[in-house]
Amino acid sequence: MSEALLSAYAFQPLASDDGRACLYPLHETALLQIQGKDAAKFMQGQMTANIQEITPQQWRRGANCTAKGRMVNSFTLLQADDPEPTYLLAMHSPLLEISMAHLKKYAVFFKASLQNAPDWVLLGAHGDGIEPLLQNVWPELPSPLQAVQNQSGCLLHMDIPGTWQLWLKRDAAQQVLDKLAPQLQLHSAEQGLAHYLRAGIGRVRADTTELFIPQMLNLHKNAGISFNKGCYTGQEIIARMQYLGKLKRHMYPLRFTANAAPAAGTHLYSPLKNSEVGELAEAIAVAPGEYLALAVIEDEFKDSPLQLGQDNPISLELLSLPYSLD
Repeated sequence: MSEALLSAYAFQPLASDDGRACLYPLHETALLQIQGKDAAKFMQGQMTANIQEITPQQWRRGANCTAKGRMVNSFTLLQADDPEPTYLLAMHSPLLEISMAHLKKYAVFFKASLQNAPDWVLLGAHGDGIEPLLQNVWPELPSPLQAVQNQSGCLLHMDIPGTWQLWLKRDAAQQVLDKLAPQLQLHSAEQGLAHYLRAGIGRVRADTTELFIPQMLNLHKNAGISFNKGCYTGQEIIARMQYLGKLKRHMYPLRFTANAAPAAGTHLYSPLKNSEVGELAEAIAVAPGEYLALAVIEDEFKDSPLQLGQDNPISLELLSLPYSLD
């Protein structure tokens, strides 16, 4: 198990992210493998990403949706450098079984198999001076939205400045970690997730499956939706939201103090409206009692006073997105 392998290294909980190069496990993330002659054809009819753009050298985000356009799952997607067509989808690990059950209803019509891919160790890295260290494993570094693969695994250059993901083959992971860990700060998975929340990158969790339409998580702004790929399950609703201006909710970062992390899906409220104005997408502690979060909020109320829950409301501070929603 990757947990047993990673336990040998001193990843620090709530370490300060001071900009120096750091390495961390990807928070509650696992890989789903889709393989077979018809894998690409099957996925093209189910996912928001254009599968024709996915290669061993190019990754994208994506989602698979219900017929009503609600995301069952969201993921980072890359084609493995294998002789047989093989795709790897990194997602919230509790969603693996949910996703396979949903997709297998459609996969029965194609020569494609779905399975958990446990033989990988998933890490994130970012910070000043990290590129020369990564070049000790992958001599040629990819550009943003690109990837390189070798016998150690896959290196993905994310679309967040200076940010990388390392999808390591289990039999090579310890060798790579022994090479990189002594030269990097080792942060906890929670601190790594906070880096993505600050960047406005959200995801579907097991407790928010079928709650959000992709544009509500700003997936159209983060390399996650193709609007010219043709039909897929939920496409009609998603396209209508994009072209007819019907979407009134987007995802924004928040900060708050609380005694414990509230559950994803918890409603947000504003004194200017008698009903809820949004839902919490994800929250993580960045210091004792201090939380960073992403929430889907009605655009009309994002600049009003906001609170989480009603019985013991938590006051929320809206933060700026690092990208434009225009």
